[in-house]
Amino acid sequence: MIGLIIISLSVPQMKKKLIIILATAILCIACVYIYPICRYLAGDTAESREEILNTAVQKGSDWSIVKETEIDNYIINAACSSGNTTLLAVFEPESDKGYSFVNSTAGSASEIIISNTVIKGKQYNLIWFNGTPTEYAQVTYTEDGKKPVKLKFDTKNMDIICYHYPSDAYSMNVCYYDSDGNRYE
Repeated sequence: MIGLIIISLSVPQMKKKLIIILATAILCIACVYIYPICRYLAGDTAESREEILNTAVQKGSDWSIVKETEIDNYIINAACSSGNTTLLAVFEPESDKGYSFVNSTAGSASEIIISNTVIKGKQYNLIWFNGTPTEYAQVTYTEDGKKPVKLKFDTKNMDIICYHYPSDAYSMNVCYYDSDGNRYE
């Protein structure tokens, strides 16, 4: 049957159909390879944000996101690398439901990571400690001529601390405490 169809087609018609079939096959193959790459780096999943961190962050490799929080649709990730490095990373929303990398602050896994970021015109302090399980963190804000403001945050789940302090001129001290009262600065 197929042989009859091919015989009944003229040579120019066969060339045209063959070109259409080959072009369609090439397009399908290209889509199969391109779609996962575009999807993978869209920043809309933790896995794609990890891949973005692997390409965008010089310090560390094989990033694994361990904590995540959201501020006004921005995603804040806390991640660990295979090289005993931790970081806080900020991803901003894009119009196509994806997220793009904004910035990150990295340090040793035994350090408290402190970063500042501006989200929709507000400055936020981002704080995270992955060194050892802790009970709480105490953050002290000090402004010239004012009484220090001490804030206590529950850190039993090792969550990211995100706090908007309403002043631009301040100093900050962060201490974490474990269940035995040991202090980490």
